[in-house]
Amino acid sequence: MIKTTMPEKKTKSRSRKKKAYVEVAAALIRNENDGRFLITQRYLDDFMGGLWEFPGGKRRKNETLRGCLKREVKEEVGIEIEVGARYQSVKYDYPDRSVALSFYWARLERGKPKTLGCRALKWVQPRQLLDYSFPPADAELILRLSRPETLFNNREH
Repeated sequence: MIKTTMPEKKTKSRSRKKKAYVEVAAALIRNENDGRFLITQRYLDDFMGGLWEFPGGKRRKNETLRGCLKREVKEEVGIEIEVGARYQSVKYDYPDRSVALSFYWARLERGKPKTLGCRALKWVQPRQLLDYSFPPADAELILRLSRPETLFNNREH
């Protein structure tokens, strides 16, 4: 009887690690009386720690972006929101991850914002957004929102 052996499969060495892919939903919550936006500051030890952002977070498996947004805003700042139209979507590649961000208009329904899952929070006028450091993925959005004439464009992108 002749013995045969299968040749070993050659595997490519993976010199590059596959980037994580993250879907994020963020709420553009405006004070109906004076037009200020609610922004939150990331904890210093988080990814991009110390930067400012709009409340929201990562989508869980089998969760819609709208459901994610309601959950994350409740966990982060303790309020209930009504999620409106999507304002803008952005895809951005960081060195270790790719992020797909969806920004939605939202209206505060119940509660008063508090720092439950963030370092700080503030209500700021649109032009004041330029005075805060946001993640690079938010740059285009911040420029658009800081110009009041663009705030009436609520169509999806």
